[in-house]
Amino acid sequence: MRERYAVETEKQDNVEPTPEDDNSNYIVEKVAVFVSWILVLILLPFSLCCCLTIAYEFHRLVIFRLGRIRSCLGPGLVFLLPCIDSFNTVDIRTDVVNVDPQEMLTKDSVSITVNAVVFYCIYDPINSIIKVDDARDATERISQVTLRNIVGSKGLHELLASRQQLSLEIQQAVAKITERWGVRVERVDLMEISLPSSLERSLASEAEATREARAKIILAEGEAKASKALKECSDVMSENQITLQLRHLQILCSMASERRVNVLFPIPLEIMAPFMDGKDSSDAAQDDDDRRDSDDDYDYLHLFSPKVYISGTPPDFFNDAQTDSTTEKPEVGKTTESVEENKPARSWLWPPFFRPSRSAQDGEQPTSSRRVRPQSGQPSPRSNRTDDAIEPYPLLTKPPARSSSPTKPSSIPIPPRPDHPSLPPVPPHPTLPPIPPHPTLPPIPERPIPPPKSTSTPPEKDPKVSKADKNYYF
Repeated sequence: MRERYAVETEKQDNVEPTPEDDNSNYIVEKVAVFVSWILVLILLPFSLCCCLTIAYEFHRLVIFRLGRIRSCLGPGLVFLLPCIDSFNTVDIRTDVVNVDPQEMLTKDSVSITVNAVVFYCIYDPINSIIKVDDARDATERISQVTLRNIVGSKGLHELLASRQQLSLEIQQAVAKITERWGVRVERVDLMEISLPSSLERSLASEAEATREARAKIILAEGEAKASKALKECSDVMSENQITLQLRHLQILCSMASERRVNVLFPIPLEIMAPFMDGKDSSDAAQDDDDRRDSDDDYDYLHLFSPKVYISGTPPDFFNDAQTDSTTEKPEVGKTTESVEENKPARSWLWPPFFRPSRSAQDGEQPTSSRRVRPQSGQPSPRSNRTDDAIEPYPLLTKPPARSSSPTKPSSIPIPPRPDHPSLPPVPPHPTLPPIPPHPTLPPIPERPIPPPKSTSTPPEKDPKVSKADKNYYF
């Protein structure tokens, strides 16, 4: 009982074992070592296969000789005596422990689910072997308990707001316990804090209300600053009207750039004063209205009727319109061809937009576009429109003769067309009988003989003279 208490006290206080050994155990150990060396020497070189082992860089070998800890060896080649030495391999790399999600209550009685991750490594292989059964499992269990204890002592808002501080507290608490096992806790992180759905909705609405209140405060502060700036700007614009007009134009430009907008911009009458004729009055405007009402449809007919207008000097082979209009009527004895040749040609006036402007000698102003209403007792200017206008070119009296259509028939008689040669009768079939007549239908009548054609030359007829095409235009 005293020895067991001494071992536990030694394990807890990390004190080296006492040099007092049992003499019997010591003698047995020395004898076993001697016999092992003899076997190794006898069985050389085959015994080397059982005596040598390799430890990797990230492994450490804890050697036990007859159940007692001898040393911690590695990395590299390690020599072991067969039958009396044994070893345990310890991995000194950093390992990860995933703490399973667990439900817990916070300080303000809110049920949440929390999971975490713990990063640790073994820095003392001997203590990790002799002071704990499984260092990995022990580290995971102590992390779960520490997490539950610390989360239960915090409020919900504190947990959500200071997760880094919570992770640091858990790391320090776990490291203080695992340090006796030769385990160093490097980091602890909270992966997720799950809240109930009802609590999530309430927190979201609270956060939304807080954000809206903050936004209204910021908007009110911005409007206050903008109103101060607008007041200063209005004071500057009130001193200069041009600045206000330029600002108006900038606003119109910004409106038109976003979408299609029709802007009705009023123009002061003072701007149009230089372009207006000072001599015009209301009487002149009334005269213009009366003149438009009294105009006939002469110009409108010229606009809608089809015409041919030719500009330039008339060619030599065209007849003059005035000469044709003064020709005398043909006599009774003349032929129809001569009558057609002496018939006056058709002509018309130039359209209004092709007529030259009248000069100042005719008593009208060439630069004025207004018409003067004729006074009583004076002839209308429309009556002299034909006299003042330039005569256009007349139409052709007769189209020229074409080579493909002669005006007179040829005097050479055309011989009659010969008869078609008669076909020989169809011979009967050598084997088939002739087709009998139909019992009810009448027989087919014979083909009548055409009358003989006369071979005399037909009398000559008066040649027809082709008339000029009235719709012929060039």
